[in-house]
Amino acid sequence: MQIIAALTLALAATSYARSTPLRIRQDENGIYAPCGGFVPNPQTCEAGFQCIRDPRRGDVTDLPGICVPDEWTRCGGSDNLECLPGWGPSQCFDWPNDDCNPGEGGINCTGICLYPL
Repeated sequence: MQIIAALTLALAATSYARSTPLRIRQDENGIYAPCGGFVPNPQTCEAGFQCIRDPRRGDVTDLPGICVPDEWTRCGGSDNLECLPGWGPSQCFDWPNDDCNPGEGGINCTGICLYPL
């Protein structure tokens, strides 16, 4: 009976992870597509992606951003969602496009799952 329960749980976890959209487009070197920034002719993101400030680099705002899908994987927040290691981006970073700051009392800030630098 315990084996059946363990297999059912493993199957449910695998099914959830596979039904979650692939989160971030990376090139063959594992680098996010750059966009925006204070550069001549800034790059734009493909359809279905949006440009955000790279939250992995802290509060540096003059660097190019990164392209993330419009349907990005959320983490943190009031539900304390976690990223799924082994199934895509594994680290939770503060979502830069809102006015919630976890360092200034925003304990329920939404995050985005990204691959670490």
